[in-house]
Amino acid sequence: MKEPFNPFVINTYQGKDYFCDRENDLKMLISHIENDRNVVLYAWRRLGKSALIHRLFDELETSKDYETLYIDLLATQNIDEAIQAISSAIYEKYGKTSSGISASIQKLLAAIGATISFNALSGTPELTLGVNKSDQPSQSLAALGDFLLSRKKRIVIAIDEFQQITDYEGTNAEAIFRAWVQQIPEVRFIFCGSHRTLMEAMFTEKKRPFYQSSMLESLQPISLEAYTEFITQHFQNAKKKIEPASIEKIYKWSRGQTYTVQLVCNHLFANNKKVMDSDVDIVFNQILVQQQA
Repeated sequence: MKEPFNPFVINTYQGKDYFCDRENDLKMLISHIENDRNVVLYAWRRLGKSALIHRLFDELETSKDYETLYIDLLATQNIDEAIQAISSAIYEKYGKTSSGISASIQKLLAAIGATISFNALSGTPELTLGVNKSDQPSQSLAALGDFLLSRKKRIVIAIDEFQQITDYEGTNAEAIFRAWVQQIPEVRFIFCGSHRTLMEAMFTEKKRPFYQSSMLESLQPISLEAYTEFITQHFQNAKKKIEPASIEKIYKWSRGQTYTVQLVCNHLFANNKKVMDSDVDIVFNQILVQQQA
C-alpha cells in the first residue's frame, strides 16, 4: 500500500500508521472472532466503521490464521445483487492465479450460474450471475458456503450496510441469509450497518430471523485524548505544529465524527506549517461553504 501524501486520510484505510486508536474496539472484535461469536457492528455514518473493519482484517491476515472477505451491500437492490456482491468478493480473493482462473473457482461459478466478462473500457473482468439461478438464492448461497468451508484457514466475512437486505422485495432475505449463516458455522460474520434503528431491530426483535444470533457492538467516537496524540504526532513528524487547544476546537466542532476531524486536519496539514486559531476558523468556513448545497 502506497504511503499517502497527507497523513489525515479521508477516503479509505491506508494502514495502521494512519489509523487513530480504536485499540479497545480492535481487541473486542478479535476476542469475538477468536471465541466463535458473530458480531453486529453499527455506528452513525462516517464514524470510521469500515476503516475499523479493514484495520481488523489487516491484523487477522497478518496472523496467518485467517482469511478475510469484505462485502458492501449498499448499492444492492435485491438478493440476486447481494449474491453477486458476495461472489465477486470471493472471485477477487481466490479466483486469480498465475495460470488464470483456479479450477475450484470455475466449479463454483458454474454452480451459481455465473459468467465472467471483460469491461470494454477498462479491460477488467466482471462477474455476472446467470438468470437461471435468480429463483434459487439459497442454492447459490449454499454453493458459496461450501467453497468457503473448503478453505484451510478460518474465514471471517464482514458484510457492510447489512440493513440493506430489509429493502429487498419478493423474498424473505433475512431468513435466507440467516439460514446461510447457520449452514456454515465455522465461518465468522461481522454484520455492519449505519442505520442504528434497523440494525438493532434485526437482531433484537423476537420474530426476526437473526434474533439474538450475534453480539451487538455500537461504535462510539474516538476520544479527544487519543485524537490529540494522533494529530500532534503526525504534525511533528512533518516538522509542523498544532496546539492542543486547536485540536480540541476541531474535535468539538466536528462532534467527534471521524470523517470531519480527519477532513479539517487534512486541510490544515496541507496549508500550514504552524496552525493558528484563525487557520482553523478558515477551514471551518470553507467546509461549510462547500456543504451549502
